[in-house]
Amino acid sequence: MDESTERMPLRLWVSAVLGCPVDRVQSWVDTFNKERLCEDDIIGTSVQAYLQAANSEREEALYQPFCAMANRVLEWARDHVPGLPTYPIPDLLFVRNDPVVVDNGREEGDNRDADCKPDIVLISQTTCNDLENRPKYQQAPPRKRHKTTGVDWCDIFSLLELKPFPTSRRAAYLVGLIAAWSSKVRGEEPLPAPSLVASGSRPQRPTPSSLQSPGVPLLSEPGTNSNRLKRKPEPFVTEGANQSRKRPRAKRNYLPEIYESDYFLSEKCSVAKEFEDHMARYALEMLSCTRGTRLFFFQCLVVGDIVEFWYCDASGFVRSYQISWVREFDKFAAILVAIACCDYAHFGLDIPNLSPPAPDLNPSIPPMSLTGYSTTMRHPTLDIDVKVTLGSEVFTQYSLVGRHTCVYDVTTEPPNDEDETYEERCQRHIVFKKYKPIESVISSSNMDHVFNQLLDCLHELRYEVNMLHRDISLSNLMYEMRGTVVWLILNDFDLATRLDEHGRPLGATGSHRMGTLPFMSVDLIKHPEMLHLLRHDLESAFFVALWCGIRLPSGQKIDAARRDVLLSWEQHGLNAILKAKAQIFANSDSFFQLVPGEIPISPEFCQYEMWFDGFWKVFFDGYQKLADHHRRLAVIQRDLRVKRINENQAEGLIKAANSKFNFETLNDAVTYTKIKAALESCKPDLATYVPGFVSEM
Repeated sequence: MDESTERMPLRLWVSAVLGCPVDRVQSWVDTFNKERLCEDDIIGTSVQAYLQAANSEREEALYQPFCAMANRVLEWARDHVPGLPTYPIPDLLFVRNDPVVVDNGREEGDNRDADCKPDIVLISQTTCNDLENRPKYQQAPPRKRHKTTGVDWCDIFSLLELKPFPTSRRAAYLVGLIAAWSSKVRGEEPLPAPSLVASGSRPQRPTPSSLQSPGVPLLSEPGTNSNRLKRKPEPFVTEGANQSRKRPRAKRNYLPEIYESDYFLSEKCSVAKEFEDHMARYALEMLSCTRGTRLFFFQCLVVGDIVEFWYCDASGFVRSYQISWVREFDKFAAILVAIACCDYAHFGLDIPNLSPPAPDLNPSIPPMSLTGYSTTMRHPTLDIDVKVTLGSEVFTQYSLVGRHTCVYDVTTEPPNDEDETYEERCQRHIVFKKYKPIESVISSSNMDHVFNQLLDCLHELRYEVNMLHRDISLSNLMYEMRGTVVWLILNDFDLATRLDEHGRPLGATGSHRMGTLPFMSVDLIKHPEMLHLLRHDLESAFFVALWCGIRLPSGQKIDAARRDVLLSWEQHGLNAILKAKAQIFANSDSFFQLVPGEIPISPEFCQYEMWFDGFWKVFFDGYQKLADHHRRLAVIQRDLRVKRINENQAEGLIKAANSKFNFETLNDAVTYTKIKAALESCKPDLATYVPGFVSEM
């Protein structure tokens, strides 16, 4: 998150993401203030209900008032704002979703983030009316249908995550917030935001009289002057002026700096990171589970009255600075209208170079997949146009950053009925055959053969093609049968890079680590800024082999010990995964000390323990040499601290030590040749372990 997230002023976010000019948004802000949008009965009642709910610990009580307020803003603007363009998607609604789990379209048993329940979703009324007719809703037991609407990630245009204020000092803050809204409704200058950091006494809980019920005027102060000057709205175009200075990334401030509050920066408050995790999870699901229909996605995080907007695509996140939607209601309402004015392109649904199956598709119903979409391509030899139509989905890359590759079957049609020189074909992609996942064929009879092919492939890529794959994972290994022999196919070069003559990537490179976390090199997890090297791909190949040795063969029940090891690589946090994987190369003199405790090998592959030991020993020796190098550098740093040497001497010694150490091979410990030799010397005698087996190699 920290490595792929940038912040920007809200006015720039709205202009860049929503495609709405700043001056237009400002005109809406002026209209809302002039026409007293805040005095609308539905909006006033909804805001009061929201603020009452914010004083409780029931998060779900926030959803309905917020939806009512947001929907009323869109309706009011459509009827009262002069010159407002017609909403491209006319029946958009903010709808409560929680506790409904959004359908991710994956097969049963695939539990990757299967419990995503966004609080509020932006979908069309047409979709809402259709949900009860979907098979998932019809097949659900009646008592569970309130949690099973059949809503799919493809149905959602955007979403909001709502969280109440943490308990600490919430009461004092809400008193000031209610007073600010009351002043706004009366058209008075708002009261200053309360300080939540210098309070010497414990704040008092608001009394029932200070939290009026809907329909009753909000808190009014005795003795206040009703003839105060009318509040002048803060112009939208100057938003962010007080927030333009660079903020330390370690701080997660969920209140604008102008409020001078560290309400969410308290060490006792750990919810901010949880909010960010939720937003990242929703982005992962939206970009990976929409079957290639979504190029990017934006969402909104609301913490009490503080709002920030997120834009997510294959490169990472862009987050806006925060505003208070209560104190700056007109500005927030204008942004809601800007969202409603978005067309398919600004919701990330405009797929370039592809034509929909029917030109008159209902804009209120987003496409559920690209099946039926088509394009025209020029045949390379016949020099004729060929129509290519996408069929069923084959594969979608599941990752937070990367190109989110989505692969479809395609059919091609001849240009006319009389031309018999062009034959209709069915392919996985325009240029590739349809391959099968390697995990479906790996067994004790061919594992060494498969991974020898993988090592050959990685070596030839690096030294013959000058390329690194940088994402060696089980899902990127496919196969085809050539006679009776399994032939490995290395797939998905989304993160691959070309190298120059010095082994450095050509062109722009990302600042974050590359790869799939369960199979990523320990060194890359620990040092994400490190340059990706061939040894990192070779280490990923080792972890893929180890994963196969623990998990496979497919279809067989896996015991608890093996399942727990795999889960520690797949579903835990980054630090936990690093700890679990680093232990494999630490405090052990032999791979056999890890079996079966830390590495419970499947009974199918017990004859491969010597083979795994040889594979493991190469990387173990390499990390030992790397640790020795780090110890030498630590000695230099110690001598500098105790002033045995000066800074120039230390810099020279460190530079000399680094120049003598080969980071590409860890001083010749991790090389293609050494791995191949180690595996050949430890090749399992399959005929001994598998009765009746005759090798085909």
